[in-house]
Amino acid sequence: MTENHHDSALSPFQAALRFAIELTALVCWAISGWRVAEGALAWILAIALPLVAATLWGTFRAPDDHSANGQAPIAVPGAVRLCLELDVLLGAALVTALVWSVPVGVALAIVVVFHYAATIGRIRWLLTQRAGRANAMHPGSGTASGTASGASS
Repeated sequence: MTENHHDSALSPFQAALRFAIELTALVCWAISGWRVAEGALAWILAIALPLVAATLWGTFRAPDDHSANGQAPIAVPGAVRLCLELDVLLGAALVTALVWSVPVGVALAIVVVFHYAATIGRIRWLLTQRAGRANAMHPGSGTASGTASGASS
């Protein structure tokens, strides 16, 4: 059980690779946004798509995730965090392949898959993490479910 405490930590190589993947995904979102529109809309999408991706990435985190210094501005279950990560990274690869460059999109997808395969311990850790700490403090709240659902104030 003590091993779980650090299962979310990344090796220096994997942390650097992940940072490079994140930056590449943001660039791919920007270029893809630029390529799908023209004029002012192209500028808006080129700025908005990576901005939304980065905001989601930095805001919704699993508590105590050592790959993010344990900080969770908005705590979410690990499975939600994993889905968000895969959406941002593989979504960037897919959109890049569809609207800009198939080789770049495929290369990004391959590197993302390699990274997650090499950090399977973190994936296992994420999948065991439940909702934020506030929700975890009330495990017995279901015992009074009859009262809560039947009575209203």
